[in-house]
Amino acid sequence: MCVRLILRICVQSSPPPPSSVAMPWKQSHFFVPRCTTDYKSNNTKLSLFGVPKDPTLLAQWQRAVPRADKKLQENCAVCELHFDDRLISRYFEHTVNGELVRIDRTRPVLLPGAVPTQFPNLPAYCSKRLPPERKSPTRTEQYAPPRKKRARETASSVSAENAIDSVGIDSDSCMPFDNLALPSPSWGKHAFSVSPLIVDFSVCEPGKDKSILFARKLVVFTQEENGVKQEVFVKGVQILHDACDDPASLLGQVDTLSVCSGAGTLEELPFDIGNKRYAVTGTVISSLKCQGTAQKKKQCISCKHLRKGLLIQRSPRKQRSWTRAVRMSLKRRAQTQALK
Repeated sequence: MCVRLILRICVQSSPPPPSSVAMPWKQSHFFVPRCTTDYKSNNTKLSLFGVPKDPTLLAQWQRAVPRADKKLQENCAVCELHFDDRLISRYFEHTVNGELVRIDRTRPVLLPGAVPTQFPNLPAYCSKRLPPERKSPTRTEQYAPPRKKRARETASSVSAENAIDSVGIDSDSCMPFDNLALPSPSWGKHAFSVSPLIVDFSVCEPGKDKSILFARKLVVFTQEENGVKQEVFVKGVQILHDACDDPASLLGQVDTLSVCSGAGTLEELPFDIGNKRYAVTGTVISSLKCQGTAQKKKQCISCKHLRKGLLIQRSPRKQRSWTRAVRMSLKRRAQTQALK
């Protein structure tokens, strides 16, 4: 009896075995909803990562995993399927003799700050793709060999000499502009540039204060690679014309064009010069849509309509009397129709 009592006391006083001590346990299944990696039917073996101990990073994981019924805890697990491959380290990397050597890890490890962002079994809006990895810029030589530089300089000098020679040949071909016969004494010649050659012939008239000249008719000849470009302007409006090989005949055709006289002058129609409804050239008022030339008439259609409007604006009494007469005639017609 004494032996049994001693054994019973020893058993009760002895500490419990290590297996019975409460230890933190890790879940064997994955926390992400609809994840089938831990299913027995799934033969693929993927790595399992525990939840980080850092509270700030743990809070990021809790916000990233889309699950509302349960909160991510320290004993939960997430498989590698929900991480970007760039956030998983699978090798030990070392540089030996200038070469990168990789050794496989027994267990992959997450990089610091890794957060699950891929959820293929959930709707697409739950996943967030990381920005694409930038390619390392290719290094180029800062300085080219001196021989190539000299070759480029010589090539550029040769091309410049050829360009100068070509310009000289083109300028020689434009010599007939110097002795060109003008249609009338009112025409004048102006050379704006020698290379490339730009020559114009114009008929000008003085402005209001006679310190500014306005070109009523302008013909511009510009030397180009394919030939000579011809442009005709009347009152600042470019006029379409047929190509002409003889500059003198082109000047003769432009001289016969009748210029639109405009809607009137500032003395005849004294209105604000800053009005945006019309354009003022010197003392002449013209429409913004003036055609420049007028066939068989002194004014183009746009300037003619503008003149009518300005005259009505100048005499408001006539406009009122005219509108009253129209109203009275319409009223009388309505009365006669009612009597019938």
